Amino acid sequence: MPRRSREATIAFARIGFASGSFPPPDFNGALEGALTPGKDVLRYDRLWRLARHTTNERWIFGRLGFEYPDAAAGLWDPAVKDYVSIHPGQLVRYAIDVEARRVGFELKGNTVRPGTFQGNFQALLNKESHYAWRITLEGVRQPPWEEWRAEISRLVSVTMRMHRPNPRYPGDLVEHMFEDAKLAAATIGARGDDIDLDDSELLVQAFSLAQNYGSITAKGVAGPAANKEEWRSSEEGAVERAKAGRDPETQDISPDEFKRVLLEQRGDAEEDEE
Repeated sequence: MPRRSREATIAFARIGFASGSFPPPDFNGALEGALTPGKDVLRYDRLWRLARHTTNERWIFGRLGFEYPDAAAGLWDPAVKDYVSIHPGQLVRYAIDVEARRVGFELKGNTVRPGTFQGNFQALLNKESHYAWRITLEGVRQPPWEEWRAEISRLVSVTMRMHRPNPRYPGDLVEHMFEDAKLAAATIGARGDDIDLDDSELLVQAFSLAQNYGSITAKGVAGPAANKEEWRSSEEGAVERAKAGRDPETQDISPDEFKRVLLEQRGDAEEDEE
């Protein structure tokens, strides 16, 4: 008997370029070049890779996935530049409507949130690229973390609320903090005139854990007037979403289902631009 099909949640983002950068004369060709299978980036203790993709007229269907740097070999096959064995939660399917310059992607609970896809997909597109690609979540008004951090002159506070992860911690310091005290959740806050998270390994690990299993709130000084600007990871919850059916046998989202949700949601996206 076929297995019972479950609905998937699809979120949406727009594909563009950073402010002030020069866009390519051929968007389609530049995008194909940026989606080169085998590209990888290491971010927050996860090694992300672009797998192979297929094209069909105005559509691109692909996958990206992650594994941990010290994971056992066998998940990624460098010869075919694709995943041959991977936990389903570590693989994200996406579809691009090249004509509308939009991407729909599957959310995976705490493992792959809207910002998770946005940040890693943008980083993969930008690796070894001549163009400054920018992925913007639809319905979210604040910029991604890296972009916001670059815009402020000083980071003056950051609060990281963390939950016990599944399956692993991003480092020994937060692991010992949770396991030694048998914690289910923890909060770490830092305040200063100019905080550099990279100066503290504890803050680096806490930020990584909170980004995937928790929440982050930060404040920064925007300019000479010393007006504080706030960034909240919870704002990503406002991203535009839609439900998509899964194949009852494979539990995958078919290309036709991806196309359906992207085309149905396109009207809402166009209204937002007006």
